[in-house]
Amino acid sequence: IIDDNDMSNLVIKPPDEYSDNHMDGRMFTGTEEKSVTAHVWINKHSNNNEINVNSEESVLDEGKNNVITPKD
Repeated sequence: IIDDNDMSNLVIKPPDEYSDNHMDGRMFTGTEEKSVTAHVWINKHSNNNEINVNSEESVLDEGKNNVITPKD
């Protein structure tokens, strides 16, 4: 369970050439040679997680049986 992780000062940069070039499933995720960025990334090896995030925070969920719950 991930809860109360303060990301209020975290700035999510849009995908760029660096993230596109490091899209290996470990540093950045994405498809068709375009990377994706988010506050929380649950990769394909994760399962059965419960993530509580603020409504304005973005989540990439590539895992199985994860539950994403907005806190507000």
